[in-house]
Amino acid sequence: MTQPDFQAMNRQELRAYVLQHRDDLRAVRALIDKSIAESSGVVYPAPQSIDDLSHFSQLLKESGREQKDS
Repeated sequence: MTQPDFQAMNRQELRAYVLQHRDDLRAVRALIDKSIAESSGVVYPAPQSIDDLSHFSQLLKESGREQKDS
């Protein structure tokens, strides 16, 4: 059996492949690498106070919207 070309797959195709072939560690690694390469790279600082925590849900919503747009 020939190995699929993971580089040619988009992230959704690769994810579907990994879900069907969970023991294929090369596919899992390719998915991780592709996810990191395509990430927005936004890093949020750790909360420093209770007030910071109250804004956490808003940051999560904004982050989710950004990921859907990309």
